[in-house]
Amino acid sequence: MQQVFQPHQISLLYRKLYYAGLFVYIFLCIIAAVFFVERIVFLDTAFTVFHIAKDGNFAIQISRFGDGLSRILPLAAYALGRPLHTICKLYSVGFVLVYFACYLICGTYLRQYGLALVILMVNILFVSDSFYWPTSQAPQAIALTMVLLATLWNKKPTDLGKMEMLISTALVVTIAFFHPLMALCFLFIAGFIILRNDSHIDRKLMFSVGLVFAFSLLVKTLFFRDQYERHSLSGIKNFIRLFPKYFDTYANRNFLATIATKYYWIAIVFILTLAKYVKDRQYKMAFFFSGMVLGYLLLVNTSYPTDKTPAFYIEVLYLPLGLFLALPLLFDLLPAWRPQYAAAMAVLIMISGGWRIYSSHSVYTARVNWERRFLQQYGHKKMIVSSKTAGAARLQMLWGSPYEFWLLSTLENGYSASIIIDDSPAHRAWAAEKYKDLIVNWDVVPYKGLNPKYFRLPDTTTGYQIDPALP
Repeated sequence: MQQVFQPHQISLLYRKLYYAGLFVYIFLCIIAAVFFVERIVFLDTAFTVFHIAKDGNFAIQISRFGDGLSRILPLAAYALGRPLHTICKLYSVGFVLVYFACYLICGTYLRQYGLALVILMVNILFVSDSFYWPTSQAPQAIALTMVLLATLWNKKPTDLGKMEMLISTALVVTIAFFHPLMALCFLFIAGFIILRNDSHIDRKLMFSVGLVFAFSLLVKTLFFRDQYERHSLSGIKNFIRLFPKYFDTYANRNFLATIATKYYWIAIVFILTLAKYVKDRQYKMAFFFSGMVLGYLLLVNTSYPTDKTPAFYIEVLYLPLGLFLALPLLFDLLPAWRPQYAAAMAVLIMISGGWRIYSSHSVYTARVNWERRFLQQYGHKKMIVSSKTAGAARLQMLWGSPYEFWLLSTLENGYSASIIIDDSPAHRAWAAEKYKDLIVNWDVVPYKGLNPKYFRLPDTTTGYQIDPALP
């Protein structure tokens, strides 16, 4: 069984690749700044900026308090009275900086270059659409998990000081609350360590971490579970509804179709890694690895089987595959190759990842441009409009429309629009009587309670126009 610590040549290579990764993160920060409108005028991020501007706090939802990490900079900008433009740009870059910080802690501070590169692989191995919906908590939690592993690397329980124990416990609790999919990620990490007979993670420490994680997950499930999470997990029922035709779904066909254009590294790394395990007669590892990757794909594609799930959303659900592939890639596959071949593959992943992420912006730029055109025509009216007559298919999801139109109009047009695009606008007929209130999907906010620096709402004499047809 190959050791986790690489031979000197591979260790030197990983350190060089780590430094190359620094330039990848700088590039991602630049892309996040350039396309900040595409990333922030988009569903959850627009919703968050709305609440930061309205309430002046972290706007944490469904107890996922790890979200606060990406919101430190925009909230600081708000506290300093900076313009909305600055808040949004810092929020966009802030997501990348969370990963970058975890990368630096693992590599520069803790000298665990392999674990740092796992974070990088999760960010670039097959990411495309999900870069423009940056709020996904699963990859952020994976990055924190690599920091946790790097902290515990080659440590025994007696080696940990009080501060390290406190930080490690806080990390485990944060990870458990961050996203439900982290249970499967922890399962993969534990199985990977055990099957490799890895001596660099102490079994007692691993068991203690598992207990804290399981207890935190139980507490969240019993006392903090939200309707949103219940709904997001409801797709598991499709295993009964679709039995036995699991593979005859749009999601599976679409995944296979996109292997050639977006998800090629998933197929390449999976095949090469599995072949390596089989060649070395590591059959338990081969079974575990292939079972986790293929089983997870089946779980996602069966839970969300139709074309109604947008590309960015299904890709976010695939992101834990980055962990399932990156750990074997970096700790088993590449160390078995000649250093020049390993370096070539890693650099190719970096270059292709950067290009794929950049080129994916066109879909989201077109989305924002559609909203700009709509604002030019109807932005000065208070409106609740039918999605069909508005032709809003490009928005992909409608619930964010009031936050997006408010944010985009305030950023670029000097006023704050009051527009909701809805599948059934008639059920909001009561809004015709709202003259001094901003209506968003789940709230009615009086103008007098809003900061005029970020909410420029001069019209206090007319109510909302509710009509299934545009005027």
